[in-house]
Order: sequence, then C-alpha cells, then structure tokens
Amino acid sequence: LLYYGIKGTSLLDSLPSKFILELARHYYNNASFNLFAQKKLNEVLAAFETAGIDAIVLKGLALMDTVYPNIAIRPITDIDLLIKESDFPHAKNKLNELGYACEEYCQEDFYNGEMAIDIHSSILNSVRVKSRYKTCKIDNAELWRDSDFITLNGRKIRVLSPEDQLISLCLHLFYHHGLKRLIWFVDIYALLNTHENVFDWARFLDKCCRFKVKSPVYYCLLAAEIKLKIRVPQEVLEKLKPPSESILTRKILDLAMHKDISEKVRFYFI
Repeated sequence: LLYYGIKGTSLLDSLPSKFILELARHYYNNASFNLFAQKKLNEVLAAFETAGIDAIVLKGLALMDTVYPNIAIRPITDIDLLIKESDFPHAKNKLNELGYACEEYCQEDFYNGEMAIDIHSSILNSVRVKSRYKTCKIDNAELWRDSDFITLNGRKIRVLSPEDQLISLCLHLFYHHGLKRLIWFVDIYALLNTHENVFDWARFLDKCCRFKVKSPVYYCLLAAEIKLKIRVPQEVLEKLKPPSESILTRKILDLAMHKDISEKVRFYFI
C-alpha cells in the first residue's frame, strides 16, 4: 500500500533506492501470489459447482479486486470461503480430491503445500469458539439472501453485501485480533470509501441490532475513526453505543485503541 501511494510521485527521487526496491519487491511479489490465489480459488469454486456447493468468498480475496485499486495492494495468506453447514462434508470431500488435507485438530483449515483454504460455516467462526453463539445471533440465511455477485478473474463469484461485509470485518477485527493489525482497519476504510454513495447505514444498523453485534461493531468503528479518521455517521455510532460499560471494559478498550498492547485483549470480550 505504501509503494502504491508513492510510486509515480516525487518521493521516489528523495527516498533511498534500496528502500524503494524493497517496497517494489513486496508489491510485485504480492501481485504474483494474489494472481496464484485467484487461480486456486477458481479451481475450488469450479469443483464446488460440480458438487452443487454454494460458497461466499470472504475477506481478502473478496476485497482486493473490488475495493482496492489493484490486486497488488492487499496481501492475503489464504482463501476464506463461507459455505452452508450442511455442505461441509461434501466440501471436505471435494477439497480432498483437489489434494487439500485438514489437520485433525482443526477441521476447517485445509492445505495442499501451496495454498491454505479456510472453510467457514459462520462469519463468527463459532464452530471453533462456541461461546460466541451465546452473545451473537447472526442470521446466516439472511447473509446468503443479501449476498451479491461480482466477476473475479473471469468467474462470477458470490460475496457478502457491503453492509454484511462491514459487519464481518468488524467481528473479525474485534474477536480475532483484539483491535490490532492496521490492515483490517484499512479494509474497513477501503470498503466504506468504495461504497460511500450506496452504503445503507439504516440497513446496517438494523442488522447489527438483530444480529446482536452492536458492541463489537461500535468499538471497531470507534477505533477506525481514531486510527484512520474514517467517517461514520455520528447517529449510527450513538445507536450502536452500549448503554453502559464497566470501568475495566473502558480501560481495556482505551488501551487497545491508543496503545500497542497485546491482541490477547480480545479474550476479555469472548
């Protein structure tokens, strides 16, 4: 992202060439890997299609060619797919046929020596952390009903609606990363910037209320405002804001948003 921001500007002449070459190396290596990931995604989706398995592409692969200027900018490490829980055995068989195997202790993570594929049946990863079922009530059927289609590398793929994508990114940032890692904030910025004129805040707010995710989404958007000056309607933040919070909760969140503390703070909120 830094290289994309400075290439073609006068900064290239004022920075050390060694530094610029290192940035360029990361940039083009990332582009190469992302093209490879798109190819692997196409192979998996084609196999799923023959088996009648629907899939929603999540996170990096759903964002890098839609809300970023080009695929070299957004680094990814794996392919994230959301499928229906009833399709998991069939998806596992298809991935095994393609040479992917999963670890015994983590049945949702598949790897073939070249690419990792993370299969989700919920955007909460509540299969791994069942306690999240107690607090959040994500309507998976609604996610599927509201999903959109985009064309990626010549293939029509299904992605979450912008409103559901934002909820998914916020939950991932909050529960998995404890409001750490700048890349997830940049995803939120890029998503809202791209869909600025069509993003339905009323629909988003309604979903947050019904899905019972107001608190984690509120703290993520609040942190995004602080870190990247992301513009979120104040009336939305006010309606998402918890009615009360303990002194300890506020202290932990303040530290998470302003200081470099461990992402393990997320376990306080699970």
